[in-house]
Amino acid sequence: MKYVQKITFASAILISAMLFGCKDLDRDNHLDPKNPDAASYQIAVVENFVHRYTTGDSVNAYIRNSQEALYELTGKYQRRMIIAEYHMRLTDTTKKDTFALPENETRYVNEYQGGALRGFPHTFFNGHQIAIQGASSKAVARQRYETTLDSLTIKTSRLYGQAEMDVQGDSLTVRSRLVKFGEEDASNLLVEYLLLEDKGDLLHFTVRQFGVPEPVYQLQATEIMNLPVKKFKIRPYYDINRLSVMVIIKDGLSKKILQACLAE
Repeated sequence: MKYVQKITFASAILISAMLFGCKDLDRDNHLDPKNPDAASYQIAVVENFVHRYTTGDSVNAYIRNSQEALYELTGKYQRRMIIAEYHMRLTDTTKKDTFALPENETRYVNEYQGGALRGFPHTFFNGHQIAIQGASSKAVARQRYETTLDSLTIKTSRLYGQAEMDVQGDSLTVRSRLVKFGEEDASNLLVEYLLLEDKGDLLHFTVRQFGVPEPVYQLQATEIMNLPVKKFKIRPYYDINRLSVMVIIKDGLSKKILQACLAE
């Protein structure tokens, strides 16, 4: 995908060696779970609920400001930010957003909207706890987002995720792993899977499908856990060269996003 980020090549080599059985890693390696000081940088997950008038292929100014501001910020945060765009149904029933999914509506109403008025863009950072609605200019939207992203991306995490995908015919397979750094266990995690497609102008991170969530009841300190394989059906109108899968690791109770990774 054009804008989607991934871990550095060096980090990928190190973590792959660790995950596939190398037992001779230097204890100073920050990605070795046996290193008590091991940690990964915190990924900022930006979930943007938006809509567009597909009939006229138009986007209102507030949504355009939001999306363009986030696209510009990918240059600053690069691998430390991943974006998902959920298209929502329109209040005006004479118009339609063909990218809207019923699952997007359910996600927004049940987990994200809270007491806020329904209105888009509605942008969330690492879960529903941090929310920003529209701005009258791209500059204002960017400033608001940047302040939030600065506070998130300076953090480190004792969780690390890695995912890879493979396409065979009309099936996309995702294999993912979790690593727990530090000396404390993690419990009551929820892993979610989003299939994204880069559709171009103001559609770079369009959510196309949801995978079945995976509960992780216990992840022990220093553990490397291979998660169950997930499969997505590739529709005939998808561009397989522009697909990716976001893997989100949440606290199963608060729904706060603790970490994320991307397969592409």
